[in-house]
Amino acid sequence: MSRESDEELVRKVLGGDRDAFGALVERYKDMVYGVAYAHLRNFHDAQDLCQEVFIKAFLNLSSYDPNRPFGNWLYVITRRMAIDRIRGRREMKELTDEIIDGSPTPDVQAERREMQRLLKDAISKLSERNRETFCLYYVNGYSIREISRILSVPQGTVKRRLHEARKILRKEVIRMVEGGFREKALTWKFTEDVVGKVSDLKTALLNLLPEEFRSLASMTDEELKRRRNELLRSLADALSVNLEELKLGEELSISVSDLTEDQRGYLWKTLHELELMEVLSMLRGDTIFTPLIKDFHSVEVKLGLYKAPDLKEIHNHPYIRFVRPNPDGSEHSIQIGIDKD
Repeated sequence: MSRESDEELVRKVLGGDRDAFGALVERYKDMVYGVAYAHLRNFHDAQDLCQEVFIKAFLNLSSYDPNRPFGNWLYVITRRMAIDRIRGRREMKELTDEIIDGSPTPDVQAERREMQRLLKDAISKLSERNRETFCLYYVNGYSIREISRILSVPQGTVKRRLHEARKILRKEVIRMVEGGFREKALTWKFTEDVVGKVSDLKTALLNLLPEEFRSLASMTDEELKRRRNELLRSLADALSVNLEELKLGEELSISVSDLTEDQRGYLWKTLHELELMEVLSMLRGDTIFTPLIKDFHSVEVKLGLYKAPDLKEIHNHPYIRFVRPNPDGSEHSIQIGIDKD
């Protein structure tokens, strides 16, 4: 397994390194599997969800904040997707996806059904949080410290949850759970399958590009950067803003509602082309531009100059910032610098 940090691997993935993504999948597949099983209580469904989680994580990797533990970011995605899966499911499936080899006797079949029932009933008695913690601890031996980091809770909370879970589950049931996870453990084949699907997804995304933007697919990263710079300068011109007249420390704000029909159309097309560039360079489906496009009429365009005396490469350079208010009062903001001519 790679010894590189999560942050280093993420940077490599965003740079197009397929093996780096495989290393992340291998590192966290057991954690994702454990959380998925804790909610879905079915090995087959948990394995399916694992693939979906890693594909979603790949598509949204550029939104990952490196100041936050990657494991916790992945945990939140897994938990949300598992809850969505439960809500959309019409009926609960059986706890395990047993494959019966040969022709077992009726007594053996009855014993297996009873074991499945006991296991399902025992785990069902745990609260949601305790069930998550319990599964993480027994899936692949995550330590209390690791679980604390994944769930963003104190180690004392993890210990308390495990203690409460153990009070409910008898010793023989715990052994049965451990054995069940070992039997259904995800192998390296799972990692290969996920990485392969991600590669197929890249091809599909390129094929879905609108005809007018198809030329973007053949551009290098440097050419995309130059194109983005040209696009932002053209947008400033379309909004009747002279970048040379911007003042340091001040920001010019323009609401979509104040634009002419032609200016709105140009801004709309600009946002879409910027999003397609991000899909091409970052290989993400739901990009950081998507919220702006979905709630277009509440967008504000702000233009200013970077004030960063210690960073000469960007100090006094113009930038464009797209802002959309969130329901909770916060902002969804994207700021892009413009290189000087």
